[in-house]
Amino acid sequence: NSPEYLDSISTSSNNEEESQPRAECPVVMAESTDKKRLIPKKYSTILLDSSRNGVVRRDLFHLTGSNRFYEEKTAKLKVIDNHLLTSDAGESSLHEIRVSLECDYNANGDKQDLSYATGDHLLVYPKNSEAIVNAYVDMLDVDPHAIVSENNNNDSYPHPTGITIVETLSHCIDLGALPSPGFSRMILGTKELDYVHEIAEPRRTVIDLCHQAGTQLSLEDLLYNAFPMKPRYYSIASSSITCPSEIHLVFRPIHYMTSKGYLREGVCTSYLCHKGVLQKGTHDVACLPAVVKPNPSFRLPLDPEIPVMFIGGGCGVAPIRAFIEERVAQSKFHSMGPATLFMGFRTPQDEVYKGLVYEALEKDALTKSEIAYSSGCDMPEQSQMLVSDLLRRNSDAVWAHIQDGGHVYLCGGARTFGAAVESVLLDIFQEQSEMDFDHALKYLRDLVDEGRLAEDLAN
Repeated sequence: NSPEYLDSISTSSNNEEESQPRAECPVVMAESTDKKRLIPKKYSTILLDSSRNGVVRRDLFHLTGSNRFYEEKTAKLKVIDNHLLTSDAGESSLHEIRVSLECDYNANGDKQDLSYATGDHLLVYPKNSEAIVNAYVDMLDVDPHAIVSENNNNDSYPHPTGITIVETLSHCIDLGALPSPGFSRMILGTKELDYVHEIAEPRRTVIDLCHQAGTQLSLEDLLYNAFPMKPRYYSIASSSITCPSEIHLVFRPIHYMTSKGYLREGVCTSYLCHKGVLQKGTHDVACLPAVVKPNPSFRLPLDPEIPVMFIGGGCGVAPIRAFIEERVAQSKFHSMGPATLFMGFRTPQDEVYKGLVYEALEKDALTKSEIAYSSGCDMPEQSQMLVSDLLRRNSDAVWAHIQDGGHVYLCGGARTFGAAVESVLLDIFQEQSEMDFDHALKYLRDLVDEGRLAEDLAN
C-alpha cells in the first residue's frame, strides 16, 4: 500500500524528506541523526559491514576472481615523469606523462612486464576527484568507510563488494557523467523532461540535480542508477623501438563552464594531472592502473621507403609523435621514403615537439612539415588557418602522394577535426580527378580497406 519511491522523493521541504523510509543499521555505519539511513523501495537494501578504521585504498588491485574490477592484464604502472609540454599556453596546455612498463603485479596478482607496439593504445582506469567524492559522501547518510558486504545476496548489484562506500564512489561510479533520462526524472520528481535541453546540453550531474530539487538519494538509488566508471583510451605517444620499457601519453586537461554556470573538469585528465613523480630517495610511487590495447590496423608500413603523410590536430599529435620517433630510429639503419606532416595547434604557444620535428627533418625521417594555428599568429611565417585549409592549399601534393601509393594517417578529434579533414579529402579527390561525390566516397573507403588511410580519431 506504500506509494512508489519516486513519489516519496523530497522536492520541497524537510518534512517530506523525513517521511522517507529508513533502515536501522549499526552505529558505526549510520551518519544521520537518527542513526538510520534511507532505503529505496525499488532495490534491495545493500548490506554494509563495519569500517576498517578509515583506511582508503588507492586502487582496487586486491579484488580478484568474479569480484575483480580491472580487466585482465591491467597492471600498476609507475609514473616516472609528468610535465607540461609548453611554458605559457594556459591551463589547457598539453601535458606528457611517462609510465614504466616494469610493473610490480597485474590484476591477476602476477608479476608481468608489459610490452606494446608503436600505434597501440593505453587503457587507463581513472578516479574521481576527492572533492567531488566528498560532496557525494556529504549527500548520502551512510558512513563513507562502511564496507559493501560480500554477503549481499543480490546478483544484480553492479559493483564489486568488499570495498568501502568511498572506494566505490572513487573508482566505480562516473560522478562526472550525465544521469540517464530515467534517473533524471526520478531525481527531479517529474515525468515531464526535455532531456536534451535540460540535462544533456547544460551537462547536468546527479548532485547538481539533487541540489536543484532538494532531493536526498539513498545509497542504493545512486549505486544502481549512476553510470559506472569506464576506462579511457589514450593513444601511445612513444615508439616501442626507442622506448621499449616505458610509455608516453599526451593529454590536454579539460575545463569548461556549462550554460548553467558550473565548472566541469575531465575525470581522467584531472586524475592524470595530479599524478606526481617519484622523488629520488623515496618509496612512495604514483601509479596508473592501465593495460595496453593492441591497435593492429594502425601501423607504419613495414617498408620505410613507402611514402607516408601525417595529418593531425591537437591531441592527435600523440600517435604522430610515436610514428615520427619510430622513423627517426629507423633512419639509422634504413633508407627512408618521403614523409609529410600537416599538423594543427590552437596557437603558436600550444605547439609541442618542435625539437623532434627538426631532428626528423635533419635525418630525412620527415621531408616536409607544415603547421597551422587556429589563432594567435603574430609572425608572417605562421599560418593562421585550420588543418583542413592547409590541406586545400596543398591539394596537388596530397593527391600526388596518394597516387604514388602513399599511406595517410589521420589523428585528432572525430566530431569536428576528423569530419572536416575527410570532407576536404573528398573535395580533393573530385577536383583532382573526374570523380563525382559517390565515386570519391568509394575511393576513400577503398583506401581505408586497403590500409592506406588509417585513422586514430576520438573525442
